Amino acid sequence: MTHSPRWIVYLSMILVTTLASADADGPSPFQRNFLDQFPDLHKVILKTKATTTPDAQHAAVEALIRRLLPPKDAARFLFDVNPSAFSDPAVDTAKITSNGKVVRILGNSGTACTFALYDFLKYQCGCQVAWSGRQLTLPAVFPVITRVVRKADWLHYYQNVCTASYSSVWWNWTRWEQEIDWMALQGINFPLAFTGQEEMWRRVYSKRGLNDDDLAGFFVGPAFLAWGRMGNIRRWDGPLSAHWLNGQVELQHKILERMASLGIIPILPAFGGIVPEALQRIYPQMKYSRLQSWSHFPDNMTRSYLLDPSDPLYVSLGQEFIHEMQAEYGSVTHFYNADTFNEQRPNTSYD
Repeated sequence: MTHSPRWIVYLSMILVTTLASADADGPSPFQRNFLDQFPDLHKVILKTKATTTPDAQHAAVEALIRRLLPPKDAARFLFDVNPSAFSDPAVDTAKITSNGKVVRILGNSGTACTFALYDFLKYQCGCQVAWSGRQLTLPAVFPVITRVVRKADWLHYYQNVCTASYSSVWWNWTRWEQEIDWMALQGINFPLAFTGQEEMWRRVYSKRGLNDDDLAGFFVGPAFLAWGRMGNIRRWDGPLSAHWLNGQVELQHKILERMASLGIIPILPAFGGIVPEALQRIYPQMKYSRLQSWSHFPDNMTRSYLLDPSDPLYVSLGQEFIHEMQAEYGSVTHFYNADTFNEQRPNTSYD
């Protein structure tokens, strides 16, 4: 049974939900049947581990605790990253050993170590790291314990496609660094990483013959990116400047590098079928439909163009977009996410 790259992308989105509910002992019979039906995806999930070395993850964990705690407090924690330390390398697991003076944490990944670190800080020291502030006053003598912490699931997913426009589009690297540290402490190892995709699309469509004016009628402004990406609106509050586009690519490099260093597996964006109106000029025979108007926007700023998945252009555009990201950022993940029908009614054969 073979599947096209298009279906690999979309079934991967299903797989995010399917495997996120797997317990620590592995997939349920239903999940196992799903994986058996799609062997290509089974191969992908077997590769779903960080590509960075244990030494690199160890260095990243050490750097995180130095950002988190004063030097004297940070020196009271020692880490070891060993992927073979526990029986199931697929599930983040760590052993915490405290003698009252020093805490040693042995984990099978960077995120296993950071998850265990926060477990100790929170439950043994009464500390907290939150979006709104931190309480990190440590006791002079630690509780003496030996404890194994094991995450319940293989993958811990984070964010949704609207988060960028609600919050993170305004973040600089300092704020992103804080967020990624928070992810690692919470044991999150499977977040969305959607920053910088508009420049990738600019490159794809420029190679297809579209110009800056064409794309000015397609891209929305930074505060509305989520709804532009999902096809609710187009053009609104645009265009995007070259300076802004390049700055987002530079920021995405830092985000992906930091995630990888900690053992976090990013989910990158994929092609959901929304295309610029001007693409008709280059491909007058392309098959497409128009989405409905949305939230009382005028028609020239909504009713986006949705390429038909049966059109060969659909697969080639999707492939080119992923290739552009791989050329820019490297092979950092096997997982991609697309979200098309946000508050939209899909066209059907019954319409």
